[in-house]
Amino acid sequence: MVRLGWFDAPAKQPYRQLGWADVAKPDAKALALRAAQEGLVLLKNDGAGKLPLSKTGVKRVAVVGPLATATTQMQGNYYGGWFEVTNAQGCALTGTSTAGFAAAVNLAKSADATVFVGGMDTSIEAEDRDREQITWPGAQLSLIQQLATATGDKPFVVVQMGTMVDSSALVAEKNVNALLWAGYPGQDGGNAVVSVLTGDKAPAGRLPVTQYQGDYVNQVPMTNMNLQPGTGNPGRTYKWYSKTPVFSFGHGLHYTSFNVSLPADLPKTFATADLLRSNSTAGTPSDLFSLASVPVSVTNTGNVTSDYVLLSFLKGEYGPTPYPNKSLVAFTRLHDIKPGETATGTLDIKLGSVARSDSSGALTLWPAKYKLVLDTDDRASWDFEITGTAAVLDKLPPK
Repeated sequence: MVRLGWFDAPAKQPYRQLGWADVAKPDAKALALRAAQEGLVLLKNDGAGKLPLSKTGVKRVAVVGPLATATTQMQGNYYGGWFEVTNAQGCALTGTSTAGFAAAVNLAKSADATVFVGGMDTSIEAEDRDREQITWPGAQLSLIQQLATATGDKPFVVVQMGTMVDSSALVAEKNVNALLWAGYPGQDGGNAVVSVLTGDKAPAGRLPVTQYQGDYVNQVPMTNMNLQPGTGNPGRTYKWYSKTPVFSFGHGLHYTSFNVSLPADLPKTFATADLLRSNSTAGTPSDLFSLASVPVSVTNTGNVTSDYVLLSFLKGEYGPTPYPNKSLVAFTRLHDIKPGETATGTLDIKLGSVARSDSSGALTLWPAKYKLVLDTDDRASWDFEITGTAAVLDKLPPK
């Protein structure tokens, strides 16, 4: 706050000189759209050519659902420039009323494609509204199932707003062709969603959480902060969850396909003493020392220009038991890779991301065998070993 000039005299504080003319300039609007587009996560796409929507085969789009005309909920709208769009709420976010189902279903039957927009907003989840359930609220799933039956083989897409819910039923429903998670995409969220649905922007976002089954809330009390599995507790987060999630942390589909590869000459061993000595720079915390900078080749093998988010996870039996399933150690986003082109992303792996805490909480670099894997499906890997003695990188302050 001091560096930002918060405590300077008003006449000298630059941010206090900003007026309405400085707000929502073109570069800020462009950034809002880009941020929304890059944050969208395509969770399901059945591969039947339904998404992206055809700009020639689809003329009439029914936008249905309690957030079908969302504005303040995401600071955006859902009107596209290529389609004749009609709206129907169908149902509320909460409650059991089905009074609007018939109108929504009839609208979907008359359209070339249907987009259901629902989920939740801050009337359901907020700082003072902790959710006790992680299932779709109200009658929304019932309406989606009726719409899925009514739309038949015409494109039917579900856009989920708000934070994560159990979408097992949508994964299983064959007539739900695609599921797009939008979260709270901000002032240009509507334009961002439309750009992905129409294929003007290819989706490349990754899921930042683990999507559990709805019964998870009955297995782990909200007050139980233990991450590791225990009696009746399947564990929390992708690191420790011991069952198969609905969607895993890092999941995200594309409109194209990618191949990724690692160099063949990556080092096979590191000594703890060498890592600490070669990285010793005055003032740099040891957890920020570098293990390696790993170049990764990413080739677009499909037909659509797209971003690609490169994720790297570490696996191995190191540190105290139990061992985590895996740990995210580095990631980067490559932009606008054209079909047939190869881009290179660099994963900067720090010692702190490789280390684990000991029983007293000291962040420790452990001698062990490790495996670095890329993406959520382990599509490339690198095996290496750290030798020597355990090295403490950081300690908790004394009590």
